[in-house]
Amino acid sequence: MSVNPRPSAKTTTTGAAGAATLLIVWGAGQLGVDVPGDVAAAAVLLTTVAVSWFMPADSKAKH
Repeated sequence: MSVNPRPSAKTTTTGAAGAATLLIVWGAGQLGVDVPGDVAAAAVLLTTVAVSWFMPADSKAKH
């Protein structure tokens, strides 16, 4: 049985979406918008759930 050590496209896209959301929240903080930590965590969680929900599981999905 062959195991591919590389993460799937779904895994990397979901992780990148969460990181991007965190950077947006940080940027908002730099612009003076007060974002509580709990709200920032919820935004990251909701973004990753939404992206993983809509991203196909097959990394070779047809476009």
